[in-house]
Amino acid sequence: MTNNAYTWSVAGIWRWVVHATLVACVTGAATGAEPAAYPYSDAELFDRGQMVDYSGEHLEAISFPVGGVGSGAVHIDGRGVRHSWMIFSRYWGGCVPPDKPLVRSNYFVRANERVPRDEPKVLPWYMSYVPDSYFAVRVARPGGKAMVRVLQTVAEGPFAPVGDLTIRAAYPLAWYTFHDDDLAAKVSMRVWNPLIPDDLKDSSIPCAIYNITLENPTDAPLEVAVLATQQNAVGFTGVGRTINGVNSGGPSGQINRVVRDHGATTLHMTSSIDKTNEGYGDLALATDSSDTTSNAAWYEPQRLYADFADDGRLDGVETAGPTSKGTVNGAIARSVTLEPGAKRTVTFVLSWYFPNARHAGDGKTNEHLGVWEGVGNQYANWWSSARAVADDVLARYSQLESRTLAYQRALYESNLPYWFLQRISSQVTPIRTRTVWWAGNGYFGGWEGMDAGAGSCPGNCSHVWQYAQTYARLFPELGRIMRQQDYAHPRPDGGLPFRQPSASCDPAGMTIPATDGQLGVILGTYREYLMSGDDAWLKKVWPSTRSAMQFVIDVWDADGDGALSGIQHTTLDCKVGGSTSWLGSMYLAALRACERMATTVGDDATAARYGAIQRSGSRVQQQTLFNGEYFAQHIEGDPDQLRDYYTDNGLRPQKRTNPAYIGGQNYYDGCLTDQLLGQWWADQLDLGSLYDPDTVRTALRAVYRYNYFPNFREFEGARVPWIDPGDGGMVILTMPHGPDPRLKGKKILGYNNCTLSGLEYAAAAAMIRAGLLREGFTVVKTVSDRYDGRLRTGLHKSAWGYSGNPFGDDESGKWYARAQSSWSLLLAAQGYIYDGPAGVIGFDPVWKPDDHRSFFTVASGFGVYAQQRGDRSLRATIDMRDGTLRVKRVVLHTAEAVRLSDATVTLAGRPLACERVTSGRRVELVLERPIDVTVADRLDVHLAW
Repeated sequence: MTNNAYTWSVAGIWRWVVHATLVACVTGAATGAEPAAYPYSDAELFDRGQMVDYSGEHLEAISFPVGGVGSGAVHIDGRGVRHSWMIFSRYWGGCVPPDKPLVRSNYFVRANERVPRDEPKVLPWYMSYVPDSYFAVRVARPGGKAMVRVLQTVAEGPFAPVGDLTIRAAYPLAWYTFHDDDLAAKVSMRVWNPLIPDDLKDSSIPCAIYNITLENPTDAPLEVAVLATQQNAVGFTGVGRTINGVNSGGPSGQINRVVRDHGATTLHMTSSIDKTNEGYGDLALATDSSDTTSNAAWYEPQRLYADFADDGRLDGVETAGPTSKGTVNGAIARSVTLEPGAKRTVTFVLSWYFPNARHAGDGKTNEHLGVWEGVGNQYANWWSSARAVADDVLARYSQLESRTLAYQRALYESNLPYWFLQRISSQVTPIRTRTVWWAGNGYFGGWEGMDAGAGSCPGNCSHVWQYAQTYARLFPELGRIMRQQDYAHPRPDGGLPFRQPSASCDPAGMTIPATDGQLGVILGTYREYLMSGDDAWLKKVWPSTRSAMQFVIDVWDADGDGALSGIQHTTLDCKVGGSTSWLGSMYLAALRACERMATTVGDDATAARYGAIQRSGSRVQQQTLFNGEYFAQHIEGDPDQLRDYYTDNGLRPQKRTNPAYIGGQNYYDGCLTDQLLGQWWADQLDLGSLYDPDTVRTALRAVYRYNYFPNFREFEGARVPWIDPGDGGMVILTMPHGPDPRLKGKKILGYNNCTLSGLEYAAAAAMIRAGLLREGFTVVKTVSDRYDGRLRTGLHKSAWGYSGNPFGDDESGKWYARAQSSWSLLLAAQGYIYDGPAGVIGFDPVWKPDDHRSFFTVASGFGVYAQQRGDRSLRATIDMRDGTLRVKRVVLHTAEAVRLSDATVTLAGRPLACERVTSGRRVELVLERPIDVTVADRLDVHLAW
């Protein structure tokens, strides 16, 4: 891989050695008097760099998902193989296709060491694999010998592989460049699916698009042909069967038809099975030309090869089936003549349509419990078949391509480092994989991640999904859908189940409110309001939000002092006792957000109450939780006698009287990575500082100092090995001052020695926002290095035993939802301020504030912000790339408090009347009347002092 992240400077290596020698962490007891290492040079952290090219061993772990939001995906790997087809009616079934090379794990990880495995374990690398589905090329000089290659680095029967390939990717696009000395033409392939912020429908199209580009670098003409072949897998449900060539693949009755109309050719794959059958549906393989040859029925690879290799054309039937046994393959070929220096792109669209899908449990509804199980797919409400999908994509191709490229280019136009932007963009993938499902009735279901064979942890788990920021910033409509679902199943006392109940989620266990989940729903509600166009939605959900906030006050802050008490369930699958800044800061942020929401809906008395509790809580928590270095845990009285809402309400077995359980699982004077999670939320929502800013900065330095490790070879104590010992990261909890005697004989905080990228991104964003750029960027760079495409094997089974894919982070399952916290890194770097209903947009960048450029999303579009700040002036531009931005106020920040001598705002060069309002560094320009900024205009601001 180019720009190798492991090329450390000599000084960086020395700092790592010092850290590895002097700092150690053990389970429940970590020590370390020296600051954590800074293993990267300034250039490695902060230089713009260039987009990464994956090659060699950095291809081994790649699995790039191509599909729409909630529509399933066809994954393509580092060999060019579409190895995983997660598009069928059920969650995929792992399979071992005949004669396919499999990745094997030759060791496993115990504690922090690799231990050889006597019998290598086969990994589930292929999932619902559809054979006989690939692309190939034939290249020949006129009258000369033809060379045929499959566009993979592994063969497909008689089709020889290309010699090598490299991948350059900026999600949602991946560019495959194929290298083969025997091919006279240059061949590359772009793989993608439309992704357009704020356009949820067009970002949910069930399709994958393949643009194969052919170039003639020689001084003579070349005859080049492209072959696209696809097996008819209609009827395959995704479980209980391995497709073995054309001999199986679901019920018989498959039908292939080649259709030429509207300047396109489509291989339409259907079946004669009943429309009520779970496997009913269709597939379509289409290309944007009717000048093609085809074969609707091929069974033997040798014959297909001979036919194509002969002249680059196919001779075969236009219709096949219905089959009486097994299934049938079809293929399309396109031929072009390339003059010297010429280039030509051939486009294929693969689309799918399975309207009877069953998600989560058995697909049955239960009116009493509600539904965290679904039938059908949302896309079936928009399109009538896979052919209709393909026709629509080809008809609107230019628009879909230009809008997707506008997003990708605008995001990467930011002057942040490429590796940093890749961490942000890559975590859109969870909502475009089987981590989520979108039922025909509009219900949007989210697992925590993808397990091997089923989803991992059901129920739109609020204490995991509350970390996720990406989906709600890119698709505000989806954020509002998920918040309304969060509020759909409240307990009578206002508590919200942290897993939405269904027949497949045990209602006795799933109705437990989690403190961080409950507060995350409230904070997410305010985010969804800010990312909307008016206050209509907020007025609709406000009674539910107010009830949820009152539950928190009644159960965990009965005295109203703003500090939590009692026992609180959390995302670490354990209950924490007393007061912590982890949950306490979320409480403060939620109170401040609710104060603003209450004011917006005219509930002034409630707003005043929230404000009073929040101000008290900020003071009390600061005094009782900050130990001079960081925020710790405080429990008043006997921890074994804490008020237990869960036991009182029959949600926790009375028999749990063991001291290890009573009082929760605590950490007392430990240093927690998530200790300022509420401040992280507050930063994103422009809620201000919850504690003294200097104290916050000090605590975040301590989090980096004690919880960050350049690698885990020197880490002492057993860990849940989601990552390889040679990689680094942040652990959830350390004990910098040794074992706490209060924890003796009791369970410590859950997952304390784990490394979770979703938590790391959040902590890093808080560091960046606090001005600790080196610390924050180091954490993110370390995560980036873990996902550099190299395959790590022998890891924990919940991450399928391996890791390293740059396009989906691992935790309890792959493509884990929590990793969507990475979007907060962008918000932190740019200091984003946005209130859609009020028409407010602003920025306070800590990343290169004198020459800043970054991407942003709004309620109905996206754009690029840039500013240049000098000693006596600031120039800023807001450039919309899609959609419309409603503006009433623009908020900017100077380096220090100044007295303005001039402030001008222009739209497309036209001056706009405005009023200046300054407060310290903050400058607000209030326009005389609201304006709409579109892609045809640019908003410019000039400040002088």
